[in-house]
Amino acid sequence: MTQLLDVYAPCAGELKSLSDVPDEVFSQKIVGEGIAIEPTIEDDETFKVKAPFDGTILKLMPHAFVIAASTGEALLVHVGIDTVEFAGEGFEHFVQEKDSVTRGQKLMKVDASALKEAKSLMCPVVALKPTQCTLVPVENSTLSTETVVLQLSS
Repeated sequence: MTQLLDVYAPCAGELKSLSDVPDEVFSQKIVGEGIAIEPTIEDDETFKVKAPFDGTILKLMPHAFVIAASTGEALLVHVGIDTVEFAGEGFEHFVQEKDSVTRGQKLMKVDASALKEAKSLMCPVVALKPTQCTLVPVENSTLSTETVVLQLSS
């Protein structure tokens, strides 16, 4: 039996389908299977993005990261749509590429007020092929970073 890796929501917010993401690369599942989260913006106009499981940051871009588990599963967390155009403005990082991280560790802080012109702040959370992904039913569509949203297997 394959061991499944629990993926926790990387940010608090509202659970959305990938088909709701206003970018065909994600909504058509070209990158892979997963979910999206409409982040909850805090009173200071920011939201935090945390590690969805224990792993290593394989790739870190201003607006996205790829994290891999020791068992090989890889996940892309993409913060917002068309946020690449902001060249890092509005993103504060607390880790670097190749860093080992633990689930729940703060990876970045996002200044939503600096990204008002972005197409969307929706965050696709996508299993990268060949990682297999299973959606986990949640009782409430309002997610915290303590909510398991996906299970991965390699």
